[in-house]
Amino acid sequence: ASTASTDFPPRKTFLQDARLHRIVGILLFLLTALMGISFYSYLFHWKEDQDAVFQVKELFSFLFQDQTPVHNAAGHLGAWLAHTFIYGGFGLAAFILPLPCLLMALNLILPRRFYSGLRFSFFAVLLLLSCSLLLAYTLGEHATSYPAGGQFGEAALRFLYAFAGHTGTALIMSGLGMILLLVLIQPLWLRLRQWVAARQTPVSALSTDTPLWE
Repeated sequence: ASTASTDFPPRKTFLQDARLHRIVGILLFLLTALMGISFYSYLFHWKEDQDAVFQVKELFSFLFQDQTPVHNAAGHLGAWLAHTFIYGGFGLAAFILPLPCLLMALNLILPRRFYSGLRFSFFAVLLLLSCSLLLAYTLGEHATSYPAGGQFGEAALRFLYAFAGHTGTALIMSGLGMILLLVLIQPLWLRLRQWVAARQTPVSALSTDTPLWE
């Protein structure tokens, strides 16, 4: 007599569950929105909120117990987040940070990948560090009352001045600017054109596993 087969199709693991991917994608999208709102609000209210953030000794107390009023549109969390990444981090270049988060969110939420997340994140990090240094060199504390390149840009610039002097630093900054134009801006423009062309093709002709920009 034949016995019933006990072989069952393998179940998807927890990390492969599409619902989990969408949940993580939604959380990343909310984080992107929070960063964008807090960074944008920081441009207008950083002076009012700076004293409150400078006095932070315990982050938990500042976020949940501190009654000090802040003007950032994202509240205490937004004031701390923007101060940490803009003033204490990469300056105005910190506005690049939400882009990789947004891309990863879209890749997790949409049925087909929008772009290669790792590749874009790699270029975003290079652009973040380079722009922070360039902003510290071109603007610094002379054009703005706070370091436009953030603490990272200012520290990197001080190292370059000590290492290569003012003339050598000027040459390095010129070369860095040209590298950004040739290596980052031009490929992104070409990929944007490819994406526009792909949007004009029928949906049925596109593979669901192939990124639009690859």
